[in-house]
Amino acid sequence: GICAMFFMKEAMEWADRNGGLSGERIKQGMYQRADWVPEGLIGVCPKATWTPEDHRGFTRVALYQADVKGQPAADADLARLFDDGTLRVRQVYEVDVPRKPQWLCW
Repeated sequence: GICAMFFMKEAMEWADRNGGLSGERIKQGMYQRADWVPEGLIGVCPKATWTPEDHRGFTRVALYQADVKGQPAADADLARLFDDGTLRVRQVYEVDVPRKPQWLCW
């Protein structure tokens, strides 16, 4: 879900620079790039390419599990929790859901 929001954010930024924010311009913004990964999210978000003929979502779905040691403070620095091993995230499952024509969307 977070990746979808960043794709949308960048499409909205493109639309704003190219004629203004509107549904049609934002949709056009989604079509501007191939093998697109939102800025700063390489390794987090999969590459995406949307076209007027095919704008279905991703086919790979990954499930992650967080492991937390102890009871870190609610205001603890997230980077430090990862660095010191208090917090760890691991992928536990992945599945590829095939694209189907009836799932064309919008």
